[in-house]
Amino acid sequence: MDGGVLGWDVSSDLLYSQPIHWRMFSAQQRPTFLPLSPLEAPTPVGFSPFSLPTSPSPMQNIQYSAEALPLNPYTHIAESPASLDSNNVLWPVQVHSSSPLDLASEEVERLPCLQRLLDLGADINGVDRIGKSALLHALASSDGVQVYNIANIKLLLERGADVKAVMMEGDNVFTFIVFLLGETEGRDQQEAETLRDFCLRTTQLLLAHAAKPDACQPEDSLIYTCINQFEVHLPIIQVLLDSGASNHCPEHGPSCWSGFTLLFERLRTLLNGPEAGITHGEALRRAGVTLELMLGNATRPWLPLGWEIKPTAYSIYTDQVLALSRPLKLLELSPASLKHLCRVDIRRLLRPVPLDPKVKALPLPDQLKWFLLMQNGKSEEEGMRQ
Repeated sequence: MDGGVLGWDVSSDLLYSQPIHWRMFSAQQRPTFLPLSPLEAPTPVGFSPFSLPTSPSPMQNIQYSAEALPLNPYTHIAESPASLDSNNVLWPVQVHSSSPLDLASEEVERLPCLQRLLDLGADINGVDRIGKSALLHALASSDGVQVYNIANIKLLLERGADVKAVMMEGDNVFTFIVFLLGETEGRDQQEAETLRDFCLRTTQLLLAHAAKPDACQPEDSLIYTCINQFEVHLPIIQVLLDSGASNHCPEHGPSCWSGFTLLFERLRTLLNGPEAGITHGEALRRAGVTLELMLGNATRPWLPLGWEIKPTAYSIYTDQVLALSRPLKLLELSPASLKHLCRVDIRRLLRPVPLDPKVKALPLPDQLKWFLLMQNGKSEEEGMRQ
């Protein structure tokens, strides 16, 4: 057979994790492809066969697969030997609500196909029937352990994927990260660390492309989720605050929820509980780092009306907690220093994140760079050496 027609077999091709497989038909054996009915798809979509040379090599398969699949339709027909009736008519036996681009985005093994589809002009911001774009498919399919989909997410962002995309049910790019952080509960330490690393790297990518993480509802807010478990999510808290994320409800202010109250409530829980996973001293240290990050990114803290630290709630650590909260109360009641205001403004002008390389490139003494990066411990260590 000199040539043939490609039939897309979604049960075994590159859109799933099985080996790529082509079904070839001679010109005389070419089957008829029937469109789907309106009940099965938003719009009836037929399958257009593509002429390809026979016996493509394994390396050719990826190129052919990308060129052969329709770029934008969101419903496709799968064929199998059982789907051809006696009249050589191909009946649809499997329906997908996602485009080839969506499916190619879901696993890192499909990265070559994803790249090829984008090169051929696939609509990167097209959505399926529930408003889910290729970027949202890539995020939703990632579990941070088995499916570590950073490369696909990075490619989509670099090619112009919309970070503001929202599904019909309201899910956005940060919804899936919030969900994955919740999945760290009950995991062994290695898996939990791998998952948190995935969430950190994905958050950095999204923020670098101007994604806005602020949300009112606690279950949708990444900063709320992270401060509520600051002892394990400190790296993500830092990149969020560096990007300008609000540490209170962006719509209703601290009367709805406040990161400062979350921080001290979580610290109270840790200090009154067993030292399982983290010592009380380390919990106090990480709370101090988190508080400094929150204060260093705001000209003045905005606290709920009448909020006060209750010393008796912190067991034997009352003095340490009061000392920890002193800068917060001082900045709330007194005008901010010029030094503090300059740091907040310089950090704001250097956005988007990451700030670290931008600060280090400034023609400033190291101590000022450490101050801008809120790495005051380095300044103290340097002073001790001199």
